[in-house]
Amino acid sequence: MVVPFAGADESLRALELIAHDRDARGVRVVIVDLAGAIIDEGFGALALERILDAIAGLGAEPILA
Repeated sequence: MVVPFAGADESLRALELIAHDRDARGVRVVIVDLAGAIIDEGFGALALERILDAIAGLGAEPILA
């Protein structure tokens, strides 16, 4: 599954929807699409870390692209 990184809130909402979708429970890999994302060392890095933790919480492996 591919989730675009448009910011922490939007990406976390997408992951929450995935978690509640019975058909998506078999997802083992989530690709976080960073195309066009601006990741700074402060807030952006913390937001990305929250996304990666949420993916791991779903039992999936996060991959950054």
